[in-house]
Amino acid sequence: EKFSYITRNDKGEIEREFGFEKLLHTEGDIWELEKPYMHLYRQEFTCYMKADNGIVKVEKVGDKTMPKDATFRGNVVINILPGESQSIEESTIYLDNLAFLSERSQLSTTSNLKFVSKTAQLSGAGLELIYNDDLERLEIFKIVDLDELRVKIKRSTLGTTRQDNQSPSDSAAISTDKSDEPAVIAA
Repeated sequence: EKFSYITRNDKGEIEREFGFEKLLHTEGDIWELEKPYMHLYRQEFTCYMKADNGIVKVEKVGDKTMPKDATFRGNVVINILPGESQSIEESTIYLDNLAFLSERSQLSTTSNLKFVSKTAQLSGAGLELIYNDDLERLEIFKIVDLDELRVKIKRSTLGTTRQDNQSPSDSAAISTDKSDEPAVIAA
């Protein structure tokens, strides 16, 4: 049996859905959960998060109990899908754990992570992400310890012409071979 809590905006549209498959244990306003998930719905993107286990802090709002802050643990997966404008690329983030602070719309972890999309791959540890709901934009996206970043760059994007006064070493910082292999930046 699944449980879900829905938050709506002023227009009545769903902004956030938080749920779980099983309530394992409660202690005051702290709930231990099995298979928690959270879905965020924005104009520019939709974000689906899930994990094996989690802990959520709940608060009473009138006669309703609502989830506030949560920690997801074990096989955390975040799928980000483009919204109406298609300005965001579909991507997936894999983590060991993730904390969500609802008041700041902040996601953070100190664990290892891997980010994958059609045009980029990233691996490292530590993440801080803050989304400004009022301005509908990402305020902070920070990777604390970057191990590797691979980016696919179209040859036409780079511009392959070299000025006559430019030495070969000046243009060697960016490789423009014809392959579809991603550029690699290692930290």
